[in-house]
Amino acid sequence: MNKVKAIAGGVRMAPGYRIVFTGEGEDMIESFGYMAEALLLAVIFVYLILAAQFESFIEPFAIMLSLPLSIVGMAGCCC
Repeated sequence: MNKVKAIAGGVRMAPGYRIVFTGEGEDMIESFGYMAEALLLAVIFVYLILAAQFESFIEPFAIMLSLPLSIVGMAGCCC
């Protein structure tokens, strides 16, 4: 969408006309915004649950930062 908006911004139009993005493009941008908010809240809630469970503020970081590395190992074993 950003590339399309950049190209559309360079189009010269007669006065009184403008380019407006609606429909699926608008819905997609809105959905990605909601998805980013949900991901941020999920990370915060997981951290809070782990902090309460382990009664530590540092141990949850170690667990949460090691998960992406474990996915690489899991993908290597399964393929």
